[in-house]
Amino acid sequence: MGKSSLINMISNRKGLAFTSKTPGKTSEFNYFDASGIVGVDKQPHSFYLVDLPGVGFARASRELRLSWTTLLSDYIQHRDTLRVVFHLVDSRHGLLDADEECLSLIPLLSPTTKYVIVLTKVDKQKNLEKLNNKLESIIDRIYRAVAKMTSRVVPIILTSSDTRLGGTSVLCEIIEAVH
Repeated sequence: MGKSSLINMISNRKGLAFTSKTPGKTSEFNYFDASGIVGVDKQPHSFYLVDLPGVGFARASRELRLSWTTLLSDYIQHRDTLRVVFHLVDSRHGLLDADEECLSLIPLLSPTTKYVIVLTKVDKQKNLEKLNNKLESIIDRIYRAVAKMTSRVVPIILTSSDTRLGGTSVLCEIIEAVH
């Protein structure tokens, strides 16, 4: 699952954000107006989901990926309304160099902006014991990498667009951030 698939999953709309089997199809910032009545208290919420270009597995030149990282850095530093950043990490690969670069942006966030790691594609491993060991190792490495950057608490959410695992947790993080 990529960023676009995550947006489709939490919005419960398959074709809202364009998805592709080839990573890196999102090449510009795509804004999605999200508003509605949420929760038992039926409170109205209105916010934007922003689908950004990926910097990890994107089939793009190093220069283009670097420009996306620079753009992302500028965006998170100067977007006063930014409330939560979701950093997607493919559970089949763990942290890549590009993910480490993204983690270095955490100290640039305002104190009111939350940073959440979303481990994607957790359903793609067939052997459950192997999956658990691998996830444990990846999560441990993420926590160690985050600890080098910040003392913030950074939650990790396990997700799958096929089984919809983690969708509610992602949505709860959004609602908590915009509430």
